[in-house]
Amino acid sequence: MRPKDVRVGETYRCEVPFALPWWRYRPETLGDSWWPLSWLRGRYFLLTVVDVDTAARTAQGLMMTGASTRVTVELTENQAQVSCVTEL
Repeated sequence: MRPKDVRVGETYRCEVPFALPWWRYRPETLGDSWWPLSWLRGRYFLLTVVDVDTAARTAQGLMMTGASTRVTVELTENQAQVSCVTEL
């Protein structure tokens, strides 16, 4: 897939090859991305794109992990009161 074909808001199935070319994916050039990338080698995952940079040929996104897509958010006291009032 070409970078110009990637759309924000779409979810894509991504694969990280098990054998990554050393000259392109060195820890010193990837910075903090190297460690999570090493965990994903040889695996597929779903990525929902939130930003695309066609000049740099990169996409940023959210990767869902685990069996559930539920999210837990702690509410403040005020948010909890407003939430209860609107449900009645």
